Amino acid sequence: MMGMFSMENISLKKVLFNIIKKPLLRRILLITIAAAIFFPAFSFYFIFPQFIKQLTNYSEDAAIRVATHLSDMILDDRTVLAKKIFAGEVEKKILKEMKDLGLEKIKVFSKSGKVLFSSNPEDVGKINTYDYFHNLVAQGKIYSQVIQKNTKTMEGRIVNLEVVESYVPLMSKGIFKGALEVYYNITGNKEVLTTLLDQLKITIVVFSLIFLVVIFVILFKASRNVIGKDIAEASLQRGHAQLEKKIAERTKDLNKTNKSLLIEIEEHRASDLALRESERRFRAILEANPDPMVMYDQKGHPQYINPAFTSLFGWTLKELKSRTIPFVPEDQKQLSADKIKEIYQYGGPLSFETKRFTRDNRILDVIISAAITEGMDGKPDGMVVNLTNISEKKALEAQYKQAQKMESIGTLAGGIAHDFNNILTGIFGYSQLAIVNLKNPEKAKDNIEQVLKGAKRAADLVQQILTFSRQSEYKKQALNVSALVKEALKLLRSSIPSTIEIKENIISRASVMADSTQIHQVVMNLCTNAYQAMNETGGILTVGLEEIEVPGPDNIPELNMASGKYLRLEVTDTGHGIDPETMDKIFDPYFTTKGPDEGTGLGLAVVHGIIQEHEGYLKVYSEQDKGTRFYIFLPVAEKKEAFNTHKNNKTPLPLGSERIMLVDDEDSIRNSALEFLENLGYELYSFVNGKEAFQEFKKDPYKFDLIITDMTMPVMTGDELACKILKIRPELPVILCSGYCEKKTEDKIKEMGIGLFMPKPLILEELAVMIRDILDGKQKSGIVA
Repeated sequence: MMGMFSMENISLKKVLFNIIKKPLLRRILLITIAAAIFFPAFSFYFIFPQFIKQLTNYSEDAAIRVATHLSDMILDDRTVLAKKIFAGEVEKKILKEMKDLGLEKIKVFSKSGKVLFSSNPEDVGKINTYDYFHNLVAQGKIYSQVIQKNTKTMEGRIVNLEVVESYVPLMSKGIFKGALEVYYNITGNKEVLTTLLDQLKITIVVFSLIFLVVIFVILFKASRNVIGKDIAEASLQRGHAQLEKKIAERTKDLNKTNKSLLIEIEEHRASDLALRESERRFRAILEANPDPMVMYDQKGHPQYINPAFTSLFGWTLKELKSRTIPFVPEDQKQLSADKIKEIYQYGGPLSFETKRFTRDNRILDVIISAAITEGMDGKPDGMVVNLTNISEKKALEAQYKQAQKMESIGTLAGGIAHDFNNILTGIFGYSQLAIVNLKNPEKAKDNIEQVLKGAKRAADLVQQILTFSRQSEYKKQALNVSALVKEALKLLRSSIPSTIEIKENIISRASVMADSTQIHQVVMNLCTNAYQAMNETGGILTVGLEEIEVPGPDNIPELNMASGKYLRLEVTDTGHGIDPETMDKIFDPYFTTKGPDEGTGLGLAVVHGIIQEHEGYLKVYSEQDKGTRFYIFLPVAEKKEAFNTHKNNKTPLPLGSERIMLVDDEDSIRNSALEFLENLGYELYSFVNGKEAFQEFKKDPYKFDLIITDMTMPVMTGDELACKILKIRPELPVILCSGYCEKKTEDKIKEMGIGLFMPKPLILEELAVMIRDILDGKQKSGIVA
């Protein structure tokens, strides 16, 4: 309809009259004119003066900071300021700082007001008699003001620059020592700001004019459009009648179309009902699943959890909506993140073992099976996760392993007894030789050193048995498997029949990330099975270590090994072998071919579980009457630089004079330690039991500097004694000793606040070093191996 008239026919006079006539356009025009006048005026008379004021304040602050900086350099811990101080290097430093900081002039006054130094040598010796110096500066206050160009300063000098004149008191420990006067040149800053403000004035005026012109142009066009709209409305009314006629015709067509749409809607409704039924069945399946299940979106927020999840872990969907589930332990977060990345990257489902927290902070072992979910567009929109609780299964596996370890210790009993008897034979022999050689101190000393070596070997053997039999958490670290294998074979040699020959084929000394106790158990179990297969007929037991490179899964297809370097442990026997039917069951924990008196039969199941925990692989080859070969593949650990921890035994023992309470019910231990420590200068007080020691302590709690007590004693135990003593003197260092300490006992000792725990047998030289360290504060607490 707009084509029926031309906008060019609207005159300028008519447009201007329309602007004045229309209230809205008239108000916009008046406001624009007022703004164009007000903004420049407000800037010139209010904003720009504030910039000048801010520059002045900033300049005064800068001058004071410069003067304070110079005062720190001039005072420099001097108690008296004198003229001679400012000669030579001090004068050069002050003049250099003056140049670097843009100062017009510097003066240094004594506390009486006499000029000691000035960048103008003519001022030296003059005295400042002005009131501000003695009434303000001498009282420790800073005095500063801006001096305009070609005006007088506070000292009466006319400057041809604009400067800030500042007086800063020189204080030392709160006492007035003199003052520093600086003239900070701000002429350049003032000129730059003035130039900038002049440019801003021009810019603001031009901007206001442009703004006025732009608004006027807009109002002009708006007025023309309003006039054109009025003309168009008249044309639209004429066309309205024609439009109603066309609408009636189209309505008839739409009725036909509506009938078709109703049919399509009914079809969609039926499809929606089928979809809801499918969702209901799917939900029923999920809720009936005994394993916990979670459906996540791509942000990791749960969108659905089944009742089994809430029952096991404790959280409901309402609590977890729009946030991540807080059940991933810190040490499992990287593994979980890697697995999530892997499933989104490769798309296929995956399964892995990990740990998760419950709401009440119980930690569970779980197997997670996860798969991605897709939206209507076929793109991933989240994942569904199934969590299988295997905590009970893991507990049973731990029991299996512990039972097998006990069986292995039974197997080793003969070898352990053989080694102990050899050690004791050496100790008895060298002890008798020491008695015989008492008149020859050198030989006696050598004999006694051999006795000490034997005792240390016995202590190491006891520690090895305790570590092997102890039921505790395993710790993976870089392990030299070759040394462990040799140690195990040494113990086995005394336990197996002489008809069985042991051959070592140790080529590699590579390390793996493993727990030493578990790998020791693997070697012992495999070797025990091997020699039992040859017990009646005799044969050859071969144990080998070799490092191999696996380029890819095709190298050993049945194991599907990842590529990389592996340490291969081989255990081979020449016994009766394993028949094919038995081969399929050898890793079943409830299957055994052993008789009632031959062990638990859990060995190979335990081996299989340990190798899986260490991300390794196991392969068995066997033929009846031709023997069996077990291959264990463990990933090689990265090589690390070995540090030399060997201690120089020739270092003199540390001496002391402190007072030490020694408590032990063993006379030999108490007497030997007492004599040894007294020879080092300490003052010893020994007691047979904790009760006597505590009674003596209560008489004078500050008499002693250190407590050394045995753990297991009659009447009162060592930990009970330590607890009572620490209630009276919490800061008193305590060393607790014992021949055996379980993990729960170690935790209890730490909670009690006991300084150190030292296992027996005590090495007196090590005890002396530990005493000195704890008394000197070098060691606060810990379990000493």
